[in-house]
Amino acid sequence: MVTGLPDLQIQNEGVCKGCALGKNSRKKFPSSNNRAEGILDIIHSDVCCKMSTPSIGNYFYYATFIDDYSRKTWIYLLKTKDEVFDKFVEFKASVENLTGRKIKVPRTDNGGEYTSNEFKDFCKGEGIKRELTTPYTPQQNGIAKRKNRSIVEAAKAMIHDQNQPMHLWSKASKTIVFVQNKSPHKILGNMTLEEAFTGKKPDLSKLRIFGCPVYIHVPSNKRSKIDPSGRKSTFVGYSETSKGYRIYISEQRKIEVSIDVTFDEEAAFRKSRESHSYEDKEEQEATPVTTIKNSTPEEYVLEEQEESDRHESLDDTHREERVSRKRPTWLRDTLQEVKGHFAPSGSSREKKRP
Repeated sequence: MVTGLPDLQIQNEGVCKGCALGKNSRKKFPSSNNRAEGILDIIHSDVCCKMSTPSIGNYFYYATFIDDYSRKTWIYLLKTKDEVFDKFVEFKASVENLTGRKIKVPRTDNGGEYTSNEFKDFCKGEGIKRELTTPYTPQQNGIAKRKNRSIVEAAKAMIHDQNQPMHLWSKASKTIVFVQNKSPHKILGNMTLEEAFTGKKPDLSKLRIFGCPVYIHVPSNKRSKIDPSGRKSTFVGYSETSKGYRIYISEQRKIEVSIDVTFDEEAAFRKSRESHSYEDKEEQEATPVTTIKNSTPEEYVLEEQEESDRHESLDDTHREERVSRKRPTWLRDTLQEVKGHFAPSGSSREKKRP
């Protein structure tokens, strides 16, 4: 191949320092198929990034707790990240009371909200074994990371599809978790997350379109006899404590829970279709396409000549109008009367002119 190179005898003794410092890269992350044997054996948790718009109630974050066995998810809204410990204590007390089982292993990242002294002391006192990810290795907490991503993307899709204000992201996120818990998961086969956790099939009869226009009943003690008995509002989720719907009152910027709700889901479908067709029309107007057919040079010359004649005709008309404005009224009337005595163009009288 080449000449003049010395015959070097290379002996590989340990790690090459230059390669280790200059070509160091991350190792391939191994996949894992391990799964908990029962509910609450492993709980994955993570906190979403700070939202740019505060929600109703001035929340900026949410924390998720995911059961590894059933994949059922719980979501808690946060104003600051240091509220995670209180939400974990609340979550632990709730699920352990409902199931009669104990949380064994919470798996989280190394964020300060999970590594505080009060969090460590609480887990020690409860006999809970903690599992933390290696620093800068979010892949080890992939279940919680993917769940947060799916919640945010679905919430954005629902808000933009119905043109709802961005401060409803918290309601959209809770609605997404509610629907996902009642949906099947690939790891569970044909079973829903709710059934895997509780053993009961969920009821989907009350599912409605997020952002759908609704009319809620106004109680008689909150209106006069001649006031309307209904109020137009927006559906934004499901109540966690009663069999009612969460309704957004835009004029007052508050949430009400009601069961006397009339849904106009056809309007929601129509709004979604109109939004898509309007965006398609805007794209077409923004990128006009000019199609030029195969034309001969003579056709181009004729088109240019017609265009030139059109401009000349318009110029003559404007010129006559300007001259007409400068003439006195008596002169314009006289010229108009003389034109009336002229022979029509092409007539026999015109041909007999000397």
